[in-house]
Amino acid sequence: MRPPLPSLGVSSLDWAACDNASGPSFCEMRSGARARGYDRQWERAAALFKLHNPLCLGCEAVGLVTAAEVVDHVVPHKGDLDVFWDRNRWQAACKWHHDVVKQQLEFRFAKGALTERDLWLNSSAAVALTQRERSATGADGWPVHARG
Repeated sequence: MRPPLPSLGVSSLDWAACDNASGPSFCEMRSGARARGYDRQWERAAALFKLHNPLCLGCEAVGLVTAAEVVDHVVPHKGDLDVFWDRNRWQAACKWHHDVVKQQLEFRFAKGALTERDLWLNSSAAVALTQRERSATGADGWPVHARG
């Protein structure tokens, strides 16, 4: 019997879903960060990248100035070390752009609705998504509901 997935708190019953998945499974992709390549070498490389790219690319594209918190792989690397270490496909992002906009872009990319170029946070697709998402939330981060 397999132990629970430590990084997710998933019970051993959920391993069947991992075993039956086609392609890289959720369990493989969401294993611990260190197991996915985010080790000390990555931390040093990411810190240096943010030193040279201190602002969020997505925020800059819409006229905002926000410190970069994350170095994002433009193209999801899915464990491919050549893609992982391709610095030409890294972009500086704030946490919001990484967690909100980029996740939606990647979802649409995986469905074939976007190209690799659209995954850059300064692409027209990303800018439109940023503007839509920003207009749907107030300054406090809570959803803004239309009054009717």
